[in-house]
Amino acid sequence: MDLVLRLADLIEKFNGLKGGCYTSACSCVDISELSYKQMEYLKYFDNHEGVTTSKLAENLGLSKPTVTDLVKKLVKMGMIYKESCNMDGRVHYLKLTEKGRMVVDLPKATNEYLAKRLIETLDEKDVNTLIEILEKLD
Repeated sequence: MDLVLRLADLIEKFNGLKGGCYTSACSCVDISELSYKQMEYLKYFDNHEGVTTSKLAENLGLSKPTVTDLVKKLVKMGMIYKESCNMDGRVHYLKLTEKGRMVVDLPKATNEYLAKRLIETLDEKDVNTLIEILEKLD
């Protein structure tokens, strides 16, 4: 078998293993109702904790009505919540809920789950060899 085809086949199997790990990591939170774009917005909330709707619209280059609709949907799904400003009750800060945080952390949780599976499956020498190989890709 050609080296490229053999490696491609092994990468496909590895991706299948990672997909299984992703599914296991996802079992704690239902993300089926989230679009890819909504997941990206949740990452934005993670990086900009306490952003206001107006600032969110400005930063994303979206209209305020579009952002208001987005915020309503994410609040309804339990991904974010609004926290009133102590100084001005008209101002609300948007923050991730625990559920939203879990969604944002899914890629990291998936990678940790995969790492644990590899450590359980491979002996220490093979794990160290894999680490050395992957570090060469960096």
